[in-house]
Amino acid sequence: MASSSRPSVEVVVAVDAAQPFDVVVERLRAAGLEVTQTLPVVGTIVGLAQTSALDRLAGVDGASAVERSAEYQLPPPESEVQ
Repeated sequence: MASSSRPSVEVVVAVDAAQPFDVVVERLRAAGLEVTQTLPVVGTIVGLAQTSALDRLAGVDGASAVERSAEYQLPPPESEVQ
């Protein structure tokens, strides 16, 4: 699991539909993902991982994509830029 003393990032993992979802979750945990949310209906797992573990997570059988989560901030409604 990710430790608070180590740098970690939030990642989103797309699961290959041909793989059993719960098995892929366990494989990702074993590879270093601290799972924070599972969305089996859409085949997605969200979690925290050390940046050094991203390549290892991408190599997990059943993980079709591993991406850093992104945040977007829209300007307030009263802003001139929309």
